[in-house]
Amino acid sequence: MTVEELLAEGERLKRPCVLLKAEGAGEPIGWWHHKPGNLASGRNPWITFDAQAVPGLERPNRTRYLTLLTGVDESDGVLQSVDLPPEGLPLFGQPIEVIAPIEAVFAFGDDRVGAWLASNAWPRTERYNSNFRDSALVESYQQRWFETYPIYCNNPNVYAALGGWHLPHAENDWYELAEERLLILTVRDAEPWVEGWQRRDGQLGVIQRIT
Repeated sequence: MTVEELLAEGERLKRPCVLLKAEGAGEPIGWWHHKPGNLASGRNPWITFDAQAVPGLERPNRTRYLTLLTGVDESDGVLQSVDLPPEGLPLFGQPIEVIAPIEAVFAFGDDRVGAWLASNAWPRTERYNSNFRDSALVESYQQRWFETYPIYCNNPNVYAALGGWHLPHAENDWYELAEERLLILTVRDAEPWVEGWQRRDGQLGVIQRIT
């Protein structure tokens, strides 16, 4: 296995992703509401987005706009449908190219990846760590991924991203979420990062992430 072959698999397995930025052309597809330090009782809105702009989303209940809200408790979050976007900072869409995380290549890569993992005595559903024998090869792949993943791009103009792959976290739930659809990932005002999801049964959910 070579870095070029890994990158080819990462390219094949990528999922469409759209950045939400405070500058852009055309009509806005998102509206930012969050104010850091807002710990008022009840749920507070982070962002509203146009569900039609999420790559591949099957819109729930024919709604067009969804607002992501969280409470003080990390487990308290909802995606709420709204008829019209509330007031907020307009955000504009920019499609980007992001290769799949190495976890996706491990889990869903082709037979060459499977043989390479077997030669490293590494299960497809075990997350990468430095104990992996060919770690130098993976680190080269990771560097390319870091350069483009929304959280790591360090662009102050980026507020969130629609679609794409989810970030591997300490909670170690990456594989159980791999078959579900990430709708939105907040980037601005982290931490926490907040994820909005559509489950396989069509239900919507929210996860807050703290490092």
